[in-house]
Amino acid sequence: MEDTYLTFLDKTSNYIEPNQRLLVKFPSDSLPNWLPLSIIEKVKSYYYTTESDEPFIIVFYESKKQEKCYKTFFSRKIKVPESDIIEETCEIWDSLGDYIDIIKIVEELSNTNKISVYKVLIETKEYLWILGWRNKEGLIGVHTMGVYS
Repeated sequence: MEDTYLTFLDKTSNYIEPNQRLLVKFPSDSLPNWLPLSIIEKVKSYYYTTESDEPFIIVFYESKKQEKCYKTFFSRKIKVPESDIIEETCEIWDSLGDYIDIIKIVEELSNTNKISVYKVLIETKEYLWILGWRNKEGLIGVHTMGVYS
């Protein structure tokens, strides 16, 4: 009986890779072809430190036109009501400077220093996006999750 249970646990814990769990709940559009492999690899070394250290993953939300309100566009893309999305500046979100490297990566990806942090709170989880608007392409940046009890 114990072997069966351990096999079950092994299968369920390996079913979805940790960084893929986020994309199952909030899928991203396909990453652009111009995205350097070096940046993809660099992002893999960063984690959001909460009760459950989660990796940052690169996300992209494509738009062929310039959007007037990024939060409204983002809300449509992740299928979450705009009223449920908290928007912050990087300075407020990362007031201690713990994630300055991640913010700089997003600035590099988006070719802008106008970066916003978006949060969606669901029970004990905080889903987090750090995004910038890349002209004529869409929102690009990173996504992660924090767990708080």
